[in-house]
Formats: sequence, C-alpha cells, structure tokens
Amino acid sequence: MPEATSPVSHHSVPLLSTPSRDEVREPSPVATSGQRDAGAGTTPAADWRRMLASLAVSPMIAEYLRYGQALRCDSEAVELAVEPNYLPFLLKAEARRALHQALTAYYGREPRLSIVALTVETGVGSLVQEDRAQLASRQAAAEARVAADPRIGAFLEALDARVESIEIVAASSNGMPSAHNEA
Repeated sequence: MPEATSPVSHHSVPLLSTPSRDEVREPSPVATSGQRDAGAGTTPAADWRRMLASLAVSPMIAEYLRYGQALRCDSEAVELAVEPNYLPFLLKAEARRALHQALTAYYGREPRLSIVALTVETGVGSLVQEDRAQLASRQAAAEARVAADPRIGAFLEALDARVESIEIVAASSNGMPSAHNEA
C-alpha cells in the first residue's frame, strides 16, 4: 500500500484509495402508448418490439432482428426493414425459415414475410438505433440534471473538483440501486 505524508503532521500514513460513486437516479421510464394499450391501434414498431420478445427464434436470430424494424406487422403480413450489415444473415434460407415458422406459431396462421434493407427512405430506425438514441437522451438528461443542481455545483466549487462521469442507476427488483451498463 502506498504511503503519503500528511501535510499537517508530517507523519507517514497509509493512503487508502476508496472509489466514490455518486448516483443519479432517473425516473422510471414511461411506457409508450403502444406499451400501455397493446390492443388499440399500436404502431408496427411497437408491435414488433413486443412480438420480438416472445418469438420462438434462436438468440442469434433475435439479435439480428433487433437491427431491424417492422414496416408492417400483423397476421397477414410481416414486412421488416433490416440494417444492411445484418440483412445477408436474415436472407439465408435457414434463418428465413426459422423466422417464418416462429411468426406462424405466433399468429396461428402463416403471414407473408418480406425482408428489405433499412435505409433512410424507409423512414424508421432499427430497434437498436432507437435504443441507442433513447440511452443517449437519458444520459444527456442525467448530465443536465447534475449540471443544473446547485448543491452539486457548490460541492464541486468547495472542493475544487469536477465531475468525471455520470452513470445512470436503476432500482433493482429489491428496490436497491443497481448500476447497469446499457451501451
């Protein structure tokens, strides 16, 4: 353990390094209208996000599907737009067959399946893009709350300190803070 000399006593004392974490708790996420009222005119995107969580596909196919978005999502047809880097895998016969079987099991009938490249012209972002944008927005809001807090400002000024990072902390199922890295 390194030692430091105290400027007050000039005695050698052990230097303890104890990391300190200030937590900024953010409010619970508000459900989107699609999540609140799952049956009343939800968007294809809301339907797709909810459906993807319950589709019986392999974890790999599910992850590739997160790089897409539904343009249409109902028992007659599922039209997906997928980011170009992930499109080749989902266009393989085995992946299409597995997805088609999962959609048929989900709806109880066979929907038409169409998979196209996600482009600017489709006018939507993938689930991953939406999640990243939401995370960035939540992080910016947390940083703004910290910067605007006069108590934190006074504390930083009194200690001649600075904020190095801000980590969003969510409550776990037992009500205690639980840090999570969503990046």
